[in-house]
Amino acid sequence: MSRKVIPPGALWYRSLVPDWAYLVLGGVALGLPNLVFSGFLFYDPLHLLKWMVTMVPVALLSVWCGLSIARRRWEDTGFRVDPLGALLLCLILWASLQPLLGGIKSMPTFVREWFAFSGLVAFYLVTYNVFRGEGQLRAFIWLGVVNGAINVLFAEVQTRMSVIPVPFILNAPGNYVGNTAQQEMFGLWTAMACLGGAYLHMSYSLEGRRGAARWLNLCLMGVNGWGLWNSTARGGIVSLMVGLFAMGIVSWRGLERGSLRRLGEAVVVLVVVLFLTFGAGKLGLSRAETLVVKASDVIENPGDLAGRIGIWRSSWEVFKFSPVRGVGLGQFKYHYLAGQRVMFDKYPDGKWQYTLWAHNEYLQWMGEFGLVGAALLAMAMGLWLWGFVRALMRGEELPRYVAWAAGMAFLVAFNALFSRPFHRVENVIWLAFALGASSRHLLPREVRFNRVNNPWLTRLFGGVWALLALLGLAYLVDGYIGDRNLLTASRVKDPEMKMVYINRSHGHLMTREEAEEQRGYYFLALGEYMRDPVLYRKGADILYGAFNARTDTKKLFDLIKAYGILRDKERVLELVHYLKPGTYKVHL
Repeated sequence: MSRKVIPPGALWYRSLVPDWAYLVLGGVALGLPNLVFSGFLFYDPLHLLKWMVTMVPVALLSVWCGLSIARRRWEDTGFRVDPLGALLLCLILWASLQPLLGGIKSMPTFVREWFAFSGLVAFYLVTYNVFRGEGQLRAFIWLGVVNGAINVLFAEVQTRMSVIPVPFILNAPGNYVGNTAQQEMFGLWTAMACLGGAYLHMSYSLEGRRGAARWLNLCLMGVNGWGLWNSTARGGIVSLMVGLFAMGIVSWRGLERGSLRRLGEAVVVLVVVLFLTFGAGKLGLSRAETLVVKASDVIENPGDLAGRIGIWRSSWEVFKFSPVRGVGLGQFKYHYLAGQRVMFDKYPDGKWQYTLWAHNEYLQWMGEFGLVGAALLAMAMGLWLWGFVRALMRGEELPRYVAWAAGMAFLVAFNALFSRPFHRVENVIWLAFALGASSRHLLPREVRFNRVNNPWLTRLFGGVWALLALLGLAYLVDGYIGDRNLLTASRVKDPEMKMVYINRSHGHLMTREEAEEQRGYYFLALGEYMRDPVLYRKGADILYGAFNARTDTKKLFDLIKAYGILRDKERVLELVHYLKPGTYKVHL
């Protein structure tokens, strides 16, 4: 029997992953996470369910792809690792070496971030090899557009009601955040939805479609535009402008005639919604006044960088702690207080601020990955940008969806200058998808390293990919069990049973350090209740160890209080060192 061989470079095939599997699993990973949150069913009230909804579909696709590659010949699947994918794999390899080089404060955090980053690279590779074009893109964009509009409705409920009446809306009254839980991320998500709506309008109009889908999309784009303006997220608003500009450039140079005009119509819709927002603000029905105040602040205080200048200076000091190898993937937030303390020595008038993020992903990337990782990222970005500019300069005819992909890439990349899109996996997975879809047409498909025909190497690659995906699934399940134990511990009244569940959670990697922290608080509370200084000291010392692994302000102030009660001057002086000089006095 003859074997059908797919020609090298043929990316539209059915043997690696069935179309329906990519459509369903990809749709869940892209379209659902920003709608869900952990809530009262989890100890972690926000992120864990978002991670699971995003990464479980990616892991299943990875297992499917990996086994297909391991079972069949390379040419039978048509699978390719393109140059950008190869650089991303090198980044994973570099991150994997960091624990061997030392300096990792929190291994559970490192493992979690490693699986998240690897999942994004995996989704890039799957998309590069499996994505079939316009039909799938429209399905994914529709999911994102509807998701964004629902989040806008949720945000309106949050700002207009003092008590959230339903459990599926995040309990954040007074905050315009929807189920994203954070204003900047809400602004980013609505900006991404607006970009998708603009693309759908352009695409439908070019095909002459005038049905209900086109008008429904315009209505939803208006809703998402309302959400974007009312989010008052300056980074999200400007990022959308950058994304639309990039989409316009591709439409002008690489798409059919009339594309730019249709895109302009979508921009007009967003401008009209902006004026409606200002009009509603006069009636007290929108947040237009806040938007004006925040825009004025940028103009009047440009040197403050919207309150980020101190954070960026502190982040630069974190980078200097280990400039070559970095402080480690996911470890930036545990070095921030130390970096800020060094910053105060150079800028005594700086503000004392605490944050988990640099509010500039490239600066945080340098801090965590060092110069080696920064160089790999710069090469990856430069490679994609080279392919993008080359295609435009040559006037190459590009598939229509490349315009959307380029717009999304520029939107997220620009937003990363001022925010943290790379650290919300439910958002950055759209960047992985956009890069995978566009790289097939902007970058060379055939290069020397992906012509390797050694069946053992290709099967090994597929087997390792599938195995790592299975380990990732096991890690999520294990983390969920640990989370449930912590949730039970937080609810039981019996002190002995509380400690039983905390100890059980300690046996699960994802929740190990949180369990250790809760052990510290347990003994602090028990020692205080029983007036037992030995138990109280035990709790303080356990919490101190947890603080050294995961440094944050809550534990910092709790420890200063605890060691103050214990009259441990040496430990108190060590801890207050993280505070701004001149803002405290020690009395023991």
